[in-house]
Amino acid sequence: MEKPITVSFRWTKEEMLRASRRATKQTPGVRRLYLVMRVVALGMLVTGTYSFSTGHTNLSGFISMIGLSMFFMAIPLLQRLAVLKTYRQMPVRDRLVTWEITADRLTAKTELATSEMTWPALIKVIRLSDGFLLSLHPRSFHWLPSDAFGDPADIERFAELAKSKVQRYEQAR
Repeated sequence: MEKPITVSFRWTKEEMLRASRRATKQTPGVRRLYLVMRVVALGMLVTGTYSFSTGHTNLSGFISMIGLSMFFMAIPLLQRLAVLKTYRQMPVRDRLVTWEITADRLTAKTELATSEMTWPALIKVIRLSDGFLLSLHPRSFHWLPSDAFGDPADIERFAELAKSKVQRYEQAR
């Protein structure tokens, strides 16, 4: 039996934000949606400013357009605030998380709990430049940062294991 792959890191606020950013970028359509929201916000800002300056709208209409465009521009910030709120409610926040990975199973441990799954529980693994996203469901994931692997060679061992065990293995663009 081969030595298990060990991944150990502290689940800090910064790590949670990094994982959330990576997962958001890998969610289909999110980049496009963020671009559309920015274009709509800019269009509303330009339209509102033009309408107000030419007298086609009053001050309250102008303020409404500004408010709506600011809302669309603020959605990424609102998402960040939601992630931070979730982090504050997590019992494992700022605790050490240790994963032990073998050819049969993946086990995550903290001082509070242990969670174990077999490879078929994963629907997808995405390799990113700085870690791996392990998906159990299209909207949920586990995060394994590359800098948390005990041995740098284990990063490639994990990638090869994931390729052979999970139906969908992707290399992020």
